[in-house]
Amino acid sequence: MADDKPQFDEKHLTHCLDYIRHQLLCHPDLTLVHTNDLEEFVLTDSHQCRDYGAVVDWVHRHRWVEFREWFNAKGQQ
Repeated sequence: MADDKPQFDEKHLTHCLDYIRHQLLCHPDLTLVHTNDLEEFVLTDSHQCRDYGAVVDWVHRHRWVEFREWFNAKGQQ
């Protein structure tokens, strides 16, 4: 059994993050799902989609400006 760490794949990670970003922006439902016992989620709550423009504005106000620099540094480790 090898103790090798998996190779860092920037292209794959970027694709996954972009997919999550796309889902959050195209289907913005900010309703939290809760659980009664940490194993079974309650899915009967009413959900409400949000204004796409408002979500984009929030993302721009709260973005991590140094992400690209951090991301590139992690890839070189």
